[in-house]
Amino acid sequence: MSLKTNNFFQNLSDSDINYIYNNAKILTLNSGNFLFYQGDKAEHFYILLSGEIKIYKTNLKLKEITIHRFVESGTSIADMPFFQEIEYPATAVVESEHASILSFSRQNFRRISEKYPSILYKCIESISNKVKILDLKIENIAMLSSEERVAKYILENWQEFKNSKKKDIASQLNMTPEHLSRVLNSLKKLGIELDMKNELLSEKNRQILVSFAQQYT
Repeated sequence: MSLKTNNFFQNLSDSDINYIYNNAKILTLNSGNFLFYQGDKAEHFYILLSGEIKIYKTNLKLKEITIHRFVESGTSIADMPFFQEIEYPATAVVESEHASILSFSRQNFRRISEKYPSILYKCIESISNKVKILDLKIENIAMLSSEERVAKYILENWQEFKNSKKKDIASQLNMTPEHLSRVLNSLKKLGIELDMKNELLSEKNRQILVSFAQQYT
């Protein structure tokens, strides 16, 4: 990915982009490699260039809870702990075959943000968007039944649903894999057929999912 198309560095000249590169490192990681661990000190600012990164927490019972997945190129990762200078509250692991990440040390990030103040505005925008996503997740958990959460998740995230492990989906929906399986079995009894080979969710399935969610409102 060219940094000139990156949301953080738009409108910068070629010489500016070279300055950015000279003050950063490009990390190339493989599937299963960790970018950072829960409890590590947040000393680097990361921007995803390609690939998929999963952010998850582990509770005292060693249960893994997926917080978020970063798949969009140009997205900053764990910027809030970096700015607060605290430990990472979660772990980041590569989910795709490969991932490329732009990494800035604290000293180098301070240097480029002083030279290009617009980057800080982009950081504020990025953090605000993440807070909105977190608020929506909390609202869904607090206000929706497990049946509604599953139906809504499939309707809004079909590509992720068909490509993800069921335990990861269950973690995102704040339920056990067994509970998710029971809800999915309920969908089958209603006549819904979730063919993971289909790129798009069929209109028939979409209508059943909408009705399935509404009966719990």
